[in-house]
Amino acid sequence: MPAKHLRDYVSVYYVVEFKEESFEDIERAALAQLRFSLHGGGTVHFARGKSYPMSGVSIVGPTSTAIRYVTNSPYRMFGMGLLPAGWGLLTDTPANTVRDSVVEADSIIKGVSAYMPQLQAMSQSADMAKLADEVLTPLVAEAKPELLAFTSIIDTWLASNTSPELDDLRGMTGLSTRQLARKVNHFYGTPPKYLSRKYRALRAARILAENDEDDHDYLYDAFYDQSHMIRELKLFTGTTPAKLGSNFSLLAPLIDKRSKFANEISPLTSKT
Repeated sequence: MPAKHLRDYVSVYYVVEFKEESFEDIERAALAQLRFSLHGGGTVHFARGKSYPMSGVSIVGPTSTAIRYVTNSPYRMFGMGLLPAGWGLLTDTPANTVRDSVVEADSIIKGVSAYMPQLQAMSQSADMAKLADEVLTPLVAEAKPELLAFTSIIDTWLASNTSPELDDLRGMTGLSTRQLARKVNHFYGTPPKYLSRKYRALRAARILAENDEDDHDYLYDAFYDQSHMIRELKLFTGTTPAKLGSNFSLLAPLIDKRSKFANEISPLTSKT
């Protein structure tokens, strides 16, 4: 986990290492990610046939569907999830302009690639996390209070209902539909209605993967019927409800371990 004072801005730190000559897997729709490819590289495949190379220091923009990763050599990467407030803290670039794409990180966060040699020289994930904490701490100290205030409202709205209503969000923020679309696009990468769909599906996927019977009522309330749920989960997770919790993906159960931090990190991370 990031240091406590950073957790409104960064979700979790992670190190991923594939020792195989090639590796392929699915990653569910997510928030923006800052990733340092410490060794090797690969390709990220998005919906509608878009593909981008993955190497060096890159940002994977917010994703609106599940995506597919293919590495072409033994691969090692250090990354972090950028929560919407973190996106607003580190860049002025609207998140929707890099949605479903991979871009060089320096084009979004100037100078961030300078930390690559230090990270490549480190063998322990704890040391990488410590460096990230040290770099981010002075930036967070300068964060504008209204940034976190706005993203906190959106996060509360997303968690308020199985299918949060836009009218409620207008009431919570005092903003018009057009103003909300612009601001939510800027920090989250998608408009409010689509954002609600995305997190409804991701929460449902977590419930199914963990087979949590206490939360099964959520599934009945969240979707029109079973076929609706299957379509939405397929779009946002890349698989069907029947395969969640199985071995369809090696990465998914590892990512799901974020739930053990449920009381310490953002629900946008721990419950999806």
